[in-house]
Amino acid sequence: MKHSQLEDSGRRTHREIDAYLPSDQEKQTLRNLVATAELELVADGNTGFDQNGNWRIRIDSSGDLVIEVRDSGTWTQQARWSA
Repeated sequence: MKHSQLEDSGRRTHREIDAYLPSDQEKQTLRNLVATAELELVADGNTGFDQNGNWRIRIDSSGDLVIEVRDSGTWTQQARWSA
């Protein structure tokens, strides 16, 4: 069988490849997960991290699971589970 007869054997454009790559915000989310053991959920209408209304799930230095919401420029704890 010739290569050209194989399904999906054609070249992909850069735009098609770029559609599968993570966005800058997705990359930052992955870095935060690995480096600081935290996941921030960006609220509807917000454009990025550390904005009021966002939620954060993290593991603190004691190993506890902490859920926080960003309010008036600071993270406010909503729940905590001990390790």
